[in-house]
Amino acid sequence: LTGWQRYQSLLSKMKALETVSPGYDDTHPIWREYVTAFPPGSSQPLTNMIETPIEEWSWEKFFPTLHEKPLHIDFGSGTGKYLIKLDEKESGWNYMGIEIRQTALASANKKLANYWGELVRSDVKTPEEIIQQRNIHFFLGNTISCMNPMIKSLPKGIVKRVTILMPDPVFKKRNRKRNMLNEKFVASISSLLDKGGKLLFRTDVPNTNDNFEELMQAFSEHYEPCNTKEIELEPFYTTNSHRIDYAKHQTIYELAFTRK
Repeated sequence: LTGWQRYQSLLSKMKALETVSPGYDDTHPIWREYVTAFPPGSSQPLTNMIETPIEEWSWEKFFPTLHEKPLHIDFGSGTGKYLIKLDEKESGWNYMGIEIRQTALASANKKLANYWGELVRSDVKTPEEIIQQRNIHFFLGNTISCMNPMIKSLPKGIVKRVTILMPDPVFKKRNRKRNMLNEKFVASISSLLDKGGKLLFRTDVPNTNDNFEELMQAFSEHYEPCNTKEIELEPFYTTNSHRIDYAKHQTIYELAFTRK
């Protein structure tokens, strides 16, 4: 295929994604969500959109071990490599990624399918074991608007770790109202995160780091600073932005907090 043909193919796929968007449908009481699963008799999982009547929707559909394992939420999970790599190190967690870009979500699910497929081909797990113990799911959603439903529906005490890695910087005044790093967002995290839980923040933009540090000072009664090493998330488990910055020897700023 020529470069132009590849572009046209990508464009048609993006348009197909946009025709039926995930999320709640006001016209019908259903919830649409992309789910990666194994077709019968196959060792390679596929990602398809499923429709669930809203009264049948539950977190346990995505995390069967929701009440048995601690939950790690990554806000702005991008293409998903961070959580997948983390699962290789710490499989005793449930991992939830929330991402607003459909193209990034599609990439994350493709990586997840390849990851699970390799586990099957390597005889590490069977497809049945993976689905019965599935512990990674990527949700499409706006971080700000999805917080209230999460607070109301997630069982208390299961969110033990939250990460915000390389959030998009906001430089223009007119865009600041769309910035997720605000008091309302941190207050929502405080409602989700269990006592003793960890919050890790990383950025390569000095102003973003300073603003978030100042923001967290307003929540000093809920959080106390801690050493980033206490969270035990090694630099190896990085986003694409981290790897680019490491290669350029640019500074990456880290802040870590423990929920009181």
